Amino acid sequence: MFDSFNQRDLPVLQCCVIMLSLVISLIGILVELLCYFIDPTFTKK
Repeated sequence: MFDSFNQRDLPVLQCCVIMLSLVISLIGILVELLCYFIDPTFTKK
């Protein structure tokens, strides 16, 4: 990723940013589901 940044390889950087955002979003969803299954009374207010 750093090599592509130094070489200004934009498609590779775009792919890395998209993949990183997807991973972070999936982790957030998994944490929400885990909280729900651990404590079913867990609700957002």
